[in-house]
Amino acid sequence: MQRSRDRIWWLGALVALVAPLALLPAGVARANDSAAGLDGGQLVLKQAADIRMVSEDLFLSMKEVRIRYEFRNTGKKDVETIVAFPLPPMPLKADLEEGIVDNVTYDPASNNPLDFVCRVDGQIVTTKIERKAVKDGKGKDSGATLTYFWTQKFPAGRTIVVEHSYKPALWQSFAPKPEPEDTARFCIDAAGRKALDEIARTDRVKVYFANGLNYILKTARNWSGPIGDFHLTIDKGDPKNVLSLCIDGIKKTAPTRFELRKKDFVPDRDLALLIATSRERTPGQSPSK
Repeated sequence: MQRSRDRIWWLGALVALVAPLALLPAGVARANDSAAGLDGGQLVLKQAADIRMVSEDLFLSMKEVRIRYEFRNTGKKDVETIVAFPLPPMPLKADLEEGIVDNVTYDPASNNPLDFVCRVDGQIVTTKIERKAVKDGKGKDSGATLTYFWTQKFPAGRTIVVEHSYKPALWQSFAPKPEPEDTARFCIDAAGRKALDEIARTDRVKVYFANGLNYILKTARNWSGPIGDFHLTIDKGDPKNVLSLCIDGIKKTAPTRFELRKKDFVPDRDLALLIATSRERTPGQSPSK
């Protein structure tokens, strides 16, 4: 993507994924639950020896993220532990310089900027939030990370359902073509570049609009064993949009939807995906901008 001299929009609404998969024609969500503890006032992730993630059903889109987990305590004793849901960095509002547009759809100063909701066995749970500033290469604040956490009891021999929903923080920019780091990160191949070129060709200044989503997945390894049943659904929002990500086995199941299911899944990296749109289809932007 173009860097410092390009206009960049930081919007609220999104998340991410990965293996050689071409951009899917006509087609940075956010994090995985983890057992945690509080050391010196800082939230740190812990290993949960007897708590197994039986299943995870993850839905990612530019408007909403939904996750449904089933956890089972395989031990003989009840377990009570802090459970944490960490989110990737959220950007600050852009500075108004060199034509950069100041446009975010969430309030970075809010106690719950992404409208995060947690339910356990259907009942809403009050969560606490740990916020940490993120610095850029010059030591200036460039955003913040949020971690939602609460104390959860896992009864021995029982399964509980934990559900989250939120409006993920979406990173947006535009560019005439992807740069090498973006090609590698989102597994953009020749077919993908052609699809991006086609979107840019119809734009008045010959650019495509990139929506980057990220989702922290590796924290699932803090639970006992692999994810028993992992189901991923991505909705790219419009049949003309282009989806690019790196992950084995994902299949198109509808004009805008792609799905993946894995048994005994052990994630070895977090998710990062790209949804490319035209100026008119970019969330939060008007065609005149």
